[in-house]
Amino acid sequence: MSLYPSHFIEFHGKPNYLRESSIEITNTKNSDAFVKVRTTAPKVYLVKPNGITLAPGATCKFYITLLPGTYQMDGHKFSAQLTWEDANSEPSETNLKFSTRIYDPIPNLNESDQPLPIPSAVGNRAEQKFSIPIWVFHAIFTILIALIFSYCFTMNSEVPAKTTVP
Repeated sequence: MSLYPSHFIEFHGKPNYLRESSIEITNTKNSDAFVKVRTTAPKVYLVKPNGITLAPGATCKFYITLLPGTYQMDGHKFSAQLTWEDANSEPSETNLKFSTRIYDPIPNLNESDQPLPIPSAVGNRAEQKFSIPIWVFHAIFTILIALIFSYCFTMNSEVPAKTTVP
């Protein structure tokens, strides 16, 4: 099996746009080979096509798309997993590994393109609704019950003993 480019794929362009790169995998075996491309960052990349069978001598171009966002980290790992039957009809497998180089341009404040807004886990304060988790109610209820019981037991211990008048 051969992989081109063999070690790195590069992504150029603005971070707020889809960026695409490609690799070519050639089946150099004498039998069909199943190819699946995997990544350590599946939420950051799309791979098309994926999970295909290559005939002997066939070459397939895999398009890898980097989703919008700023990814300062280079070197996300990829692995092209290839499975085929050897001459003895035994299944064989190999992994061709490569990584990424991401080139984010230095932002120019005079550009007309606006960056994508960064999603917030909490959201805008104006959009938030007042909600209290159930565990808070459970904790308050438990504390109130404990206070009531402690008040009842202290009331019983403060009752003076009956005295008899002769």
